[in-house]
Formats: sequence, structure tokens, C-alpha cells
Amino acid sequence: MSGGSKDPAGVAVLGCAHIHMADVEQVLGARDDVRVRLAWDHQPDRAAQWAPRLGPPAGHDLRQVWQDPAVSAVPAMAQPVRPPALVTRPPPPRRHLLVAHPT
Repeated sequence: MSGGSKDPAGVAVLGCAHIHMADVEQVLGARDDVRVRLAWDHQPDRAAQWAPRLGPPAGHDLRQVWQDPAVSAVPAMAQPVRPPALVTRPPPPRRHLLVAHPT
């Protein structure tokens, strides 16, 4: 798949515990117009487990998700009870945020 863009869109995965993470891995892995730049989870071992499957390094600090200027999209893939705490502040400009289970 190609979006016609020269550079792939940068994605940071926020949380890796969602039941559909395997689907996210499959969808993102099939696209050449997207590059996962960071995988972060509040449990570092879980981020370390998913990072090699998604392609990027595991993030150790949540600020990395918001400070990387190459990241334009952030799917929140944490457990359904966790996203509200992760996304209480608005994302930086030109950053798209997907929260699958808003409460």
C-alpha cells in the first residue's frame, strides 16, 4: 500500500496491552507508508516484547511519544481502563491520537 508520500508517516504505539495488538501489528506491518518509530508501555517488559515485532525500539519514557517530531499518529493500545490517564493532555500540534475505548 502506498499513500503517495515520500516519507512514511511516523507512528508511536502508546501502550501494548490491548487485546487487538496482534491486529495492529499485522495492519502496520503491511503498510509501506507507515513506520512505527516507538512502542511504549507502562510495563517496560511488555514494550520490549512488542517493539521487535513492530520494528522500532521500546520507549522507556512516555515523553518520547510526544517529543519525537517525526511522529504524526499515536494509537493508544493500552488496556481499556488505562487510556484516559495516558491522554489527559492534548497531543502536540499535527499529531493524530486514536483512543479505541474512550470513557
